[in-house]
Amino acid sequence: MKKQKQPKHSGSIAWNLLICGPIVQGDVKTKAGDKYIFSKSNFNCCDTIAQNVRQWGHLFKKIILVTWTDQEEYISHELKSLGIEILLLNDPGRESSFSNDSRVRVMTATTGGIEAIGKPYEHVMRIRSDQQFNLNSMITSHQKAASLIKKNQENINAKLPHISGLCFWLDRPYSLCNFAHAGSCSDLHFFADAQIRYRHASSLKAAGWPEGDTVRKHLLALAPRLKQHGYTEKQCFPALPKSIMEGDEAASLRNIPKDTLRLWEFSLKHLYSSCSPKALETLVWKGEKYPNPKDFHNGMRFYKDWKRCANGDPSAIFNYSHSKFSRSNFHLLKDITWVLHGKPEQVQGLNLSKKSLLKRHIQDFLLTKTNSRKSIS
Repeated sequence: MKKQKQPKHSGSIAWNLLICGPIVQGDVKTKAGDKYIFSKSNFNCCDTIAQNVRQWGHLFKKIILVTWTDQEEYISHELKSLGIEILLLNDPGRESSFSNDSRVRVMTATTGGIEAIGKPYEHVMRIRSDQQFNLNSMITSHQKAASLIKKNQENINAKLPHISGLCFWLDRPYSLCNFAHAGSCSDLHFFADAQIRYRHASSLKAAGWPEGDTVRKHLLALAPRLKQHGYTEKQCFPALPKSIMEGDEAASLRNIPKDTLRLWEFSLKHLYSSCSPKALETLVWKGEKYPNPKDFHNGMRFYKDWKRCANGDPSAIFNYSHSKFSRSNFHLLKDITWVLHGKPEQVQGLNLSKKSLLKRHIQDFLLTKTNSRKSIS
């Protein structure tokens, strides 16, 4: 096996890379209408892995491919010749997750890979075996964010982990894109272990969406440390749907308790950061170009908006006036005032699903009738 090249990335931080997942993709879980189905896939990840190693390998001190024991026969001679380490683990299977998906498998590979690195104070990036993107952009974004996160933590006398994801969402609080994660080895190991430890915990009906619980489980594991900052275990799992704007379970903004998002605002300031859009703009998934993030209507937000949040301007989360939603097919709902722990935030151009709008009209009608009866009595 060839010796890996020493990293050329500027700065004194040592970065390692974990490439996690199967070599040959078997059944893939996809959504069809309101249900999830398994469709056959024989995509071989060897070329994708090799391209990541050839293009970005100089950034990393160590590269480990973490896959399952039953995948060993599919590892190509080319991969073996690239000088990367190969770690074979027992596959915990989809049944390890309450929703029968791969969320626990991903985190099992992550913890196993970090333990193989054996350097808790070095840094690590965890990516999927079937994806490739600009890995340098993630390193750069994480290191830029780290100084701001550190300053914010020092201001409140806290020592908390710092985890980066590719993006967060405007309409999906308490979630961070799970295509890739970055952080110190100790921080990311704690993050991944929390997913395994609390694998049966869920606050969402959208069981097929792993990001919906990932941050919540991490916060739950951090609850003893968050207590001194005024947060409880209950607040780590707020009662919110997948999206606060679209779908049958979309929440009425007036019915969300004003403190529901306070911990999410705290988290974006002290624990989590997102990358520049360059990562997703260059992402190739199973050999196909990923859609441009600008074409999505789910309010993806990247480093620039994260930085505003971290600097104490939460309007990056709550200001929908220039979002893609204003050009969707839903009826506009204007001039809504969101009260965020005492501070009114004006939100315009927000659209809810038709069902949610109807629910709100019914709630307002019943509330009006109740108030009129009280005034009469």
